[in-house]
Amino acid sequence: MRFILCGGTGLVGDALVDRLLSDGHEVIVYSRSVRKSTRKGLTFLSWDHSQVSFQNPPKSDVLFNLAGATVGQRWSDEQKRLILDSRLQSTFLALTIAAQSAVDHVVQASAIGRYVGGEELMHEDSARDHGFLGDVVFQWEKEARIANLSDKSITFLRIGIVLAKDGGMLNKLLPLYKAGFGGPVSSKPQWLSWVHLEDVVEAFMFAGQHKLSGEFNLVAPNPVRYRIFSASLARRLKRPHFMPAPPLWLLRILLGGFADELTKSYNVSAQKLEDEGFIFRFGSIESALEDLAQR
Repeated sequence: MRFILCGGTGLVGDALVDRLLSDGHEVIVYSRSVRKSTRKGLTFLSWDHSQVSFQNPPKSDVLFNLAGATVGQRWSDEQKRLILDSRLQSTFLALTIAAQSAVDHVVQASAIGRYVGGEELMHEDSARDHGFLGDVVFQWEKEARIANLSDKSITFLRIGIVLAKDGGMLNKLLPLYKAGFGGPVSSKPQWLSWVHLEDVVEAFMFAGQHKLSGEFNLVAPNPVRYRIFSASLARRLKRPHFMPAPPLWLLRILLGGFADELTKSYNVSAQKLEDEGFIFRFGSIESALEDLAQR
């Protein structure tokens, strides 16, 4: 099979490319920084979503759209515009590429930031948040539906906090915890809806192969309180866990509006994806950290 990846050079994209190539598939990656590939089956094509330009794609089977500026950084007004615009522009272009390449199915990345959060277990039809990130996710998914002029089936995977060895939140926390400065990020009893990178990759493959239609939460089936995650990480590393949570005002100075998102509680259900037959390899935080948090 031939797969197209838009935004295929980030944390999830790189892992997905590796998985596809190892299975013997052909992979086309759209990227602004085009380079000649030395890997069999991998081709880079250029695109520029701000200019609505791209190299013509070959006929393909499935398109994965992962493109968009990272939200895990300080939210200035300029950064907020980039976060939203990059998603809307790249999604329009990705669906245009999907139409021209005659793919059978599109798997569109999304995020659990759509939900209002709190103690209640969130399902795919739960109330949406009207803050910045909730609005971004709402518009992101809406753009994909509008741009889908050829009426292809689309899977929306609303991804939680991705845990990985070489990127994401865990990669940023490990140096602190290994140095003995482990502690919760918030004094509130917030929920953390996380997912192992390997399960993210497998879920994209599953959605593409089974042509799932609609919205699905891509989180591990067992959310944990952040303090439990934090203590489990310290215990796995055999390090102390005593640091107090930083005050919200300090996080806001360091991270701007993203500080409020970081301390938000997400208790999100994976039941709908499991009902389709998807099986998570890493269902508990203990099994995920055993795999990822090596000393």
